[in-house]
Order: sequence, then structure tokens, then C-alpha cells
Amino acid sequence: MKIIKTVDLGTRLVYSDRLVESIKSLFDIDILGFDFDKNYDNVFYESNIIFRTSCTSKKNIGNNEKNGYFFLLGSIFDLYSKENVSNVDILNIKDIRDVKFFFKKYGGKNIGMEFLLSDMRYFFGDKIGKWFSDMKWIHEQCIKYDFQFILSSGASNYSELLSSKVFNAFLTKINIETKKYWNDLNCWLNDKKSLYWQ
Repeated sequence: MKIIKTVDLGTRLVYSDRLVESIKSLFDIDILGFDFDKNYDNVFYESNIIFRTSCTSKKNIGNNEKNGYFFLLGSIFDLYSKENVSNVDILNIKDIRDVKFFFKKYGGKNIGMEFLLSDMRYFFGDKIGKWFSDMKWIHEQCIKYDFQFILSSGASNYSELLSSKVFNAFLTKINIETKKYWNDLNCWLNDKKSLYWQ
């Protein structure tokens, strides 16, 4: 029995039992994140499913919080946005410019800094090498300022899903020890759950 679970928090898929079963068996991914707005009719409690919602959509959750459902509150990083991100659980980073300021301002708040591997489909040549270099730097800053570094697939369809082996290959290329990454991510999720249900 696996103790440390593999995680893909950033899928844009619609939940189904069959999908979850196939991802676990074929891709070796134990915990999946789904967008709440796309899956409103399927909301239920399942320890290996995490629903995500944006700051603007949080009001639509209604009484589901009280029924024990676990949601991650997310946003897309934008330095010039007026949105208050101090209580956000996870930030999706599209552009790392000016992110250094964010690390210093929000250090210690244990925010997840998420990067979608699907974004790399639009990279060519030197930009791919720079991405790996940027990820090494970002990971170092996450450790320094108490943020959780997160890689997600960003899958919009089944063919874009990534296996744990592919995630591990990316992590190794960034010089991140794979077992430590999965363990840290599991601990981060457990911390979020414990805060959520206080």
C-alpha cells in the first residue's frame, strides 16, 4: 500500500467515477483536483478528490462547506490585480515576472504556487530551457519563503493527462527529489484540510 500519494491538482476535466479509476490505474495518480464550477452537480466528499474554486465563485459553494467538502480557494497570479490573495490556498502562475515581490510580501502564508505543464505546449527552443531554470529558482524561493511548489497537468481532456512517471521526470530535471516533493505536497494538503475543518 502506497503511503505517499501522487497528486495532480490542476485538471480542467469533468468528474466521473470511470475517469478517476482509469487515472489511478493507468497514470498512477492518486489525488485529483477538479474545477468546482464544471462539476457543480457532482460535488461529494471523497478523500482523493479535491474541488477547486476561485475567489469570485466561492459564494456559489453555499452549504457544501458545512457538509464536509474540501475546497481549495484559488486564483491566477496577477501583480496588478486588486484581488486580495492573502487567504488564497493556491495561485496559478502564468508569468513569473515580478513574482519575487509576491514572495516577500506573502511569505509564511503557506500558499501553493502552481505551474501547469500544459502551458509548455506553446514553448519553443530557448524558452523551454529558461522554463526549467525559472522553476529551479521558483522552487528555491518557495522553500525560503514558505510556499508550496506545485506542478499540475492543466489537462483539458484525457489525452493531456500526465502519469506520475512524467511528473517525476520533470521534477528530476528541476533538481527536486521526487519522494520529498510528493511528501511535502501531501503534508501541505493535510494542513489545508485541518485548517478548513477547524
